[in-house]
Amino acid sequence: MSSFFCFQRAMREEVKKANPGVQNKVIVQKLSEKWRELDAKGKEPYDKLAEIEHQKYLANKKIYDDKKKAEAEAEKEKEKALKAKSKEEKPKEEKAKEETPKPTQEKPVEVKKVEA
Repeated sequence: MSSFFCFQRAMREEVKKANPGVQNKVIVQKLSEKWRELDAKGKEPYDKLAEIEHQKYLANKKIYDDKKKAEAEAEKEKEKALKAKSKEEKPKEEKAKEETPKPTQEKPVEVKKVEA
C-alpha cells in the first residue's frame, strides 16, 4: 500500500465530515490536494505506515507461498503412494499374465503322414 493510500485511509472521515453530501470523486480530489500540500516531514508518518503494511504483506505472502508449496508436495506424495499401492494390488489375472512365461517362437514341426 502506498503512502498516499495510508493518508487517504486516515483522513477520509475528516474530509467527509467537512464536506457532507459530496460525491466520492470530490472527496478523493480534496484528499489529493491535501496530500500535495504536505511536505516531506508531513508525509513521513504515512511513509512509515506504508512500509509496515508492505512488510505485513510480504510476511503473509511468504506464509501463503509456503502453504501452497507444502500442499503441492503433499499432493505429489499422495500420488506416488497411490501409484505404488495400485502396482501392489494388481488383479490376479494381470499377475498371472505377468508370471506366465511367453512361448518361444520355434519352427513348426512338420508331420508326415504315413500311409499304411
